[in-house]
Amino acid sequence: MSPELLSNSYFWYILGVGLIILDLVIGLEFFVLSFGVGALVTGLFLNIPGFQNTFLALDSWNKTLLCFGVASLALIFPIRKVIYSRYKNKKDINDY
Repeated sequence: MSPELLSNSYFWYILGVGLIILDLVIGLEFFVLSFGVGALVTGLFLNIPGFQNTFLALDSWNKTLLCFGVASLALIFPIRKVIYSRYKNKKDINDY
């Protein structure tokens, strides 16, 4: 993967939407959903005006991948908690 591709925000948007659709279609227990949202967050950070002038600027490929990893791992537990709390009280046909 080229470093120019990783610094393109549209790549992160497409990757994020693709991972979210993949998770919902295949049914991966909402594991890949956090990585899709993390990719969308990374794309947003690449597009924030004025963010590129700070010390947290995503000016290299390794900072961009680090942002993606941190965002994905930070979102995995809250997303799973919200999803499972909604389905915890629903009755399954096997519970009868």
